[in-house]
Amino acid sequence: MIPKRSVKAKKAKSVFFRRINDIDIFVEDTEKGSAKLYTILFQRAFDGRYKINRIHPLGGKTEVLKCWEDRNLKSSRTELYVIDSDFSLTSFEKTRSPYNCQGKGLFYTSRFCIENYLINENAALSYLDKKDPLKQRGELRKDLNFRKWLGEISIHLKKLFFHLYTARTISEDIPVMKFKYSDVVKNCEGDIDEAKVDRICAETKELALKYVEKEQWDIIFLKIKSELLTKYSNNIQFYICGKNFLLGLLILKMKSITDHREKNILIKQSLARNTSSRILREELGVANLTNALTQTGRTFAA
Repeated sequence: MIPKRSVKAKKAKSVFFRRINDIDIFVEDTEKGSAKLYTILFQRAFDGRYKINRIHPLGGKTEVLKCWEDRNLKSSRTELYVIDSDFSLTSFEKTRSPYNCQGKGLFYTSRFCIENYLINENAALSYLDKKDPLKQRGELRKDLNFRKWLGEISIHLKKLFFHLYTARTISEDIPVMKFKYSDVVKNCEGDIDEAKVDRICAETKELALKYVEKEQWDIIFLKIKSELLTKYSNNIQFYICGKNFLLGLLILKMKSITDHREKNILIKQSLARNTSSRILREELGVANLTNALTQTGRTFAA
């Protein structure tokens, strides 16, 4: 059995890379290739303001938050601790740990998770254009039909996530994160099966009704639906999980357009190189980073 490094050891490792990093950035995800994915995104977001050659994955929200709490407050070293917002995009979740914590250098993504920044038409087209030996970019854009595809899956995913957000609000013990795009996908083109969505919604609601009466469910459901639609309108790229749903569906759609065998992590990294860097840059407050890091983590979010 291969021994695993402790969280403390993972964080301490950042010291060895300070020669090639102007800022130490700590993130959750430790999956293979994720450190490179984050590095690409933050290199582009900071756009030469900080030299970044290495991002430091710690293993989860709890680990990131613990390291942030234990950081050396007297250190002059600039550090940034990044946590996915997940279901805290609604006001209900913000009262729970770790989302009720905020302070210097703590950044909550203003989208569901880091993968949500990869759901971008131009990034998808750039990848397809590189992989397809025959079709012109205009043909690929027509085949992708990004806006139509996104609009069609939005109808079903909004319904699904209104249910998941509501169940999560009612009880943290309801396993809302167990579902993935493979549970709702209809075909190899990244479309959604409405019947599968309805089954998950019914299952989720049934579990939640073990904790509250139906009237209470209805009240919370309507509040969450109203809050998300008011805040984000139809922009599901913000509040639908990118990692478990949107990204997988987009990759399916892309693979149906041009035949290739590339690993998903390499596709993600390609999307990261070509997605809009302006969005993450603005949300990080790069223009006023020094001031932002001395304020609360929430000041980063747009």
